[in-house]
Amino acid sequence: MVEESHQDGLASKLTQPFSELREAGFDPEQILRVPPLEEFVSKFNTRYEQEVPFRELVHTYLGLDGFERFKLGLGKVFARNWHKRTTEGMVNEYASYVHGDLQKASDFYTEFKKLKDAEKAVREKEEEVQTARKQVEEIHEEQMTLVNEREQELNQRQLEYGTRLATEQERIRAEQERVKIMTDAKRLVQEKLTQRIKKSQLVTITKEGGIVFDDQKVAQKLEDLFLGQIIDDINQEDAGFMVRLRESFEGVVSHTDVIEGLEELPHVDWVQSLIYSRTRGFSRPVFPYFMVGKPEGDIERLVARIDTGIALDTSGSMIENKRFEIAQKATLATHALMRQLSPQNRMYLAQYSGALSEITTAQLMREVNPNGGTETYRALDWMREKLKDSPLAIAYLITDGYPNTDIIQRTIESARAYREHPNIMLRIFLIDPEPQSAEIIRSIGKAAGEQTKVMPIKNYQLANGVIKDIADTMGQMQSIGTF
Repeated sequence: MVEESHQDGLASKLTQPFSELREAGFDPEQILRVPPLEEFVSKFNTRYEQEVPFRELVHTYLGLDGFERFKLGLGKVFARNWHKRTTEGMVNEYASYVHGDLQKASDFYTEFKKLKDAEKAVREKEEEVQTARKQVEEIHEEQMTLVNEREQELNQRQLEYGTRLATEQERIRAEQERVKIMTDAKRLVQEKLTQRIKKSQLVTITKEGGIVFDDQKVAQKLEDLFLGQIIDDINQEDAGFMVRLRESFEGVVSHTDVIEGLEELPHVDWVQSLIYSRTRGFSRPVFPYFMVGKPEGDIERLVARIDTGIALDTSGSMIENKRFEIAQKATLATHALMRQLSPQNRMYLAQYSGALSEITTAQLMREVNPNGGTETYRALDWMREKLKDSPLAIAYLITDGYPNTDIIQRTIESARAYREHPNIMLRIFLIDPEPQSAEIIRSIGKAAGEQTKVMPIKNYQLANGVIKDIADTMGQMQSIGTF
């Protein structure tokens, strides 16, 4: 009786939605007819473009967080081809999930009908068993008076009854177990999703087995994406740009020579040292025949890397004309470029307005919002302090206006201090310049020395302009000994 009650309860839960459909006048078989995947994709693409609720449903279903939605919004404006490919891929993935789920539901309903038919047959057989039981009872009553005549027949009927009953009970148990496995779809889906997420390069598994997104890995993915888009744009006008940039970079850092002091030991190129030591008759690198990377020209300091500092203006005016979003893109792409040129290159990043704070690229995407004034001297002092001990360095000041009026002279003094650091190439990008702001920024750049460049630029040209300037600056660094 317990098994029958459990079975009836399970069947009631599984068939209730279909009973309600029939009461409403719908045929479940027709409702669960699954159209071709291409029909889903076509309809879902149209709905994704036209219906905001549907678009949110797709984002939620695929687990997009705020950052990924922000990236899609940004891509719709600045990388339409990428946005189109990405959204089409998302819709295709969503359509595949929905199509697959409907197909599973349809298959399950078909299988469930088979189970119901089988259950019906089992019940009919149980009724037959009950009939047989009654017959046995009747025979038992007759046996009381006809024991000797009917004993053999009664034993045979009892044996048949037991065999049939055991067979049917085993069949029912097997069918119930099969239904249980088939209805445990939620657990199976969760396990597959968990396995898929754990394989992602953008997540970290905690000691407790939890899953958290690695903001820095996400930021690096976005950095590489922006850099790829910018390089593609540049290559349309200047084919082979990236190749020449790498050659310029290697021309600055790859020149090797014998070390001049033990302080250069951390930067020894052991492959070159082995080759050079063998020319001197040694089978392995031997002091002082250790080789290190050095610049071309007469500069005395070791160059094993090129460091970069970026101070990004986040004053209130950067909200206008999407300046901040484009400055973010330029910063992320620059970070990716220097990382790809060499993992030894160090990148320093800060945002400033009325105050200055160092940030990571992940924080730049999630936490920084334009607000406040423009105290540019803080940015100049910070970059100089960070880069003063670097062998060679590029300092990028990205701003849309001149400093607060009461600190212009202080800013000029901060810029003049760069004359004492010829290893730092200062670049000032003035976004959407006005005549007055351009004149003041030029004065600041002039105070910093002849190797400083001030580049007034429209905001939509900023990202390409910064990447192109890196290539130009590498060329200057090859002859930095002439400064």
